[in-house]
Amino acid sequence: MENNNVPEPELRPKPILNKLILFGSVIVITLVSFLAIFIWRLAQGPLSVSFLTPYFEEVLSNSEEGYKAQLNETSLTWDTNNSLLGLKLKGIKIEDSSSNVVANIP
Repeated sequence: MENNNVPEPELRPKPILNKLILFGSVIVITLVSFLAIFIWRLAQGPLSVSFLTPYFEEVLSNSEEGYKAQLNETSLTWDTNNSLLGLKLKGIKIEDSSSNVVANIP
């Protein structure tokens, strides 16, 4: 004889697991949305990243030899034909310790 009076246990996920799944989903959707907006913006034209200019000036300068680099513009570009992300440095000027222009790259 079977005992039909025993209730079957409910198989439902724990509330904490539901919250973690929801939180993870929101994070993933947000990141994908930001990435899509970033790519769309790059496809419109160069995106200025002037906050990186001092770092590139420091890398291009050689304090031991007395060379100093100056940049006018730093920007990110997206090549839609080849799907490549690029970095464009414009107006590079390198001077020696006597302030003589050694190189000038438009």
